[in-house]
Amino acid sequence: MNVNSALSGWQSFVSDRQSRMDATNDEALKKHFAAEIELAQQTIESMGSDAPSAPDMTAPEPQADQFPVKTNSEAEPGDGKGQSGAMPELTGKLAQYQDEIRIASEATGVPPELLAAVIWDESKGIASAATTNGENGLTDSGLMQVNPETFAALKAKHPDLLPGGPDDVQSNIMAGALYLAEQKATFGDWDLALRAYNSGPGSVDPSDPSISTTGLGTKNYVDKVNFFEDLIARGQVLPDGFPGGNQMY
Repeated sequence: MNVNSALSGWQSFVSDRQSRMDATNDEALKKHFAAEIELAQQTIESMGSDAPSAPDMTAPEPQADQFPVKTNSEAEPGDGKGQSGAMPELTGKLAQYQDEIRIASEATGVPPELLAAVIWDESKGIASAATTNGENGLTDSGLMQVNPETFAALKAKHPDLLPGGPDDVQSNIMAGALYLAEQKATFGDWDLALRAYNSGPGSVDPSDPSISTTGLGTKNYVDKVNFFEDLIARGQVLPDGFPGGNQMY
């Protein structure tokens, strides 16, 4: 991956987390965003560039008129490939997870319709879903089908955001969102982040999200999630399957 592209991605990540930290009144989220910024700054410095100054957690709270929050009617619509707009109204099995998806989206910056689409493709909204991954022998569990090693690593880094285990709905969705956000910061866009989510970061070809360089994962995974994401954004009923089926490597 091009170093300048990666550097730009990390700088955008810092800017995004700073704006989110400034906008929230939740002290736990403020501390979480500050920790993410600090880690990102260390990464930027290791790449030989000057990082933005660290956030001042002792500074006075911003006034509401300094950082006005857009109402739903004023917010710019999301396109599923960047910042999200208003939370779409979920239907069917996904409706019961509306709040958990919104919270995870606000904490990580992953568009809510993208999170909902991943959940639909991974588990069809069944919180107790569990499958054994034939490639690593681990059990992927919950709505986002997170394996225990990935969950444990994320929990160690974000204990404030993952108070429960992988069987806890909120923690499972949050873990999947955190992992997607990490991949977005690494690879620069959501399609490549989806390829990393499905096939693993070591399988990503930065020039083509449809390719798994290791042959792991589902070939049309990115197309499937984007298909469901578009339907969710338009408030349409989700089909049980993808028209093209699963195309395995």
